[in-house]
Amino acid sequence: MNESYQGVPVDLRVEILQAQVRLERQQWEAFMEAVDHLVEAAEPVARFGDGCGGACLEEIKRAFIDAFGDESSGRSTRKKQLSWAARKKIMERDRFRCVTCDTWLDLCVAHIVPAREGGTDHMDNLHTLCRDCFSGVEA
Repeated sequence: MNESYQGVPVDLRVEILQAQVRLERQQWEAFMEAVDHLVEAAEPVARFGDGCGGACLEEIKRAFIDAFGDESSGRSTRKKQLSWAARKKIMERDRFRCVTCDTWLDLCVAHIVPAREGGTDHMDNLHTLCRDCFSGVEA
């Protein structure tokens, strides 16, 4: 226990720690709300149709996750992901569009032949999908 807690009753220590957790949760929620507003404000850029806006949104999302982590995903338990450079190459090849529905929103890179079925991380076995189409593939 931190030395600053010496002499403090245990029940008071618990209350202090619970208050710290509540504050951290509030700060995280406020931060994520700000990120949502930022992405929402940036989305019209992607409507220009050249795919560059999708890259901007992915770059913003990647930068925030790299800087602050992704609390909801439990980063430390996630499987190894492709590098950002590799994902960007795939998305550039696919014009920052879902190859199934042609949207530019909420994109990810997915295996054509899943890794669990022997698929590799080679560019020929990867394509860009939106989360909705990805969910349909995984189902």
